[in-house]
Amino acid sequence: MAGALLGTLLNSCALIAARSGVSQLEVTDLLLSISAQSLTGILLGVAVQRQRDLNHQLRSELTRNKHLAKQLVQAEESVRKDIARELHDEIGQNITAIRTQASIIKRVNNPDLSIGCADTIESLSLNVYDTTKGLLTRLRPKTLDDLDVISAIQQMVREMEFEQLGIEVEFTVDNVSQRVLSDMMEVTLFRLCQEALNNILKYAQAKQVRIELVIDATITLKIADDGIGFPLQDSQKGFGLKGMKERVQALGGQFEIRSVVDGDETQRGTEIDARLPLV
Repeated sequence: MAGALLGTLLNSCALIAARSGVSQLEVTDLLLSISAQSLTGILLGVAVQRQRDLNHQLRSELTRNKHLAKQLVQAEESVRKDIARELHDEIGQNITAIRTQASIIKRVNNPDLSIGCADTIESLSLNVYDTTKGLLTRLRPKTLDDLDVISAIQQMVREMEFEQLGIEVEFTVDNVSQRVLSDMMEVTLFRLCQEALNNILKYAQAKQVRIELVIDATITLKIADDGIGFPLQDSQKGFGLKGMKERVQALGGQFEIRSVVDGDETQRGTEIDARLPLV
């Protein structure tokens, strides 16, 4: 479009100059001058448009980052509310019950009653321990402090007792030993596996689970099962799968969920595909 306009302009100028008796050399100088000015204008126009496009992309990216930051804050606040509720409902009530049982032991002189109270205290104390351990795991997986991420995921699979439930889990890794992952990336991979495996145990009714981790120029984590699947719109509910997607996107990665609900036994199931930059 710009080239056609420039050509028409030059032809018009050449025709006008020729009819005015201007020499060929002067016509050539005139055309060169007009061409240079026109090309400069076109290039400036392209540069201005490019700058507008970049500004638009920047605004879109800033808006997206603000949205992600807001979602992450909401997810963090949801976790804090859950932990606060468990601290109050589970640990708080158990400690109150322990104090009550201890008070009974001090006030009565009945061996049988004292033994019963002691047994109750022991049971409540174990419940407090288990609840505290679970809360600490949610805040920070202790296994990652003692093991690498691969070993930590393998231990998590064992602790979830998939084998005892008749669920076969295949875990394959490629090129992992040649890379050193940051602590943030190890926690992210662990959390993605943890959330996905919890969902499989609760809802999928699966018989086989496949976990693939490949570390090359990027990090690729795939988790697939042969379960009953679910409508993809359900993945936007709650902070489970939605939180996984937000965590990956916040690190500059891509997250996809594919699920087949009504397929046959060879096609149904859910697959999670997360791709993360190697940082």
